[in-house]
Amino acid sequence: MMNKKMRYYCNFVYFFWEAIKLNDYTEICRILKPQGLDGEIKAKILSDNDDQLKDIIYLYLGNNHEKLDVEYINSRQGFSIIKFKKFNKIEDVEHLRNQYLFIDKTQIRKLSENEWFINDIIGCNLINEKDEIIGEILDIEDYSVVKNVVAKKLDCEFSFPFLDSVILKVDIKNKAVFINSDRLDEVIVVED
Repeated sequence: MMNKKMRYYCNFVYFFWEAIKLNDYTEICRILKPQGLDGEIKAKILSDNDDQLKDIIYLYLGNNHEKLDVEYINSRQGFSIIKFKKFNKIEDVEHLRNQYLFIDKTQIRKLSENEWFINDIIGCNLINEKDEIIGEILDIEDYSVVKNVVAKKLDCEFSFPFLDSVILKVDIKNKAVFINSDRLDEVIVVED
């Protein structure tokens, strides 16, 4: 059984539901739109921890990883207002819509024992109580209230909520997520 520390979606540090790590960078935000007239942007935090951006002094923009010095970041309820030193007008940031901001690995806070990056869970095998592989995790979708696991076995895709009653143990080292088959049968959704 999961201990209490592993409850509530196993204290994910949720880096984007697609959870991509590119070389030495990890996606941390998606820019939604300009905010105000002074070159600020509004971004969706791709982590379930608003404090992940608390002490960040620079971010990287897009797949080219252009380094941008941060003037300030105000985060709350999954969103951030970010002001970069380089941009001072709304016109300077209008073209940034829907781009991603990255942090480098040196900026990522240390994880506690029962925390994992989503991109470490993607690709793990789902294993039942009989040590049988019943699928592979393809994605973790974030629906605010619950994280949803998307998995595949052969040509069949299925999903289920990441609940402590379903997930018994996560073993990143061995790329395995152990599940309660009986509980999984109650909550699984099979794609057509």
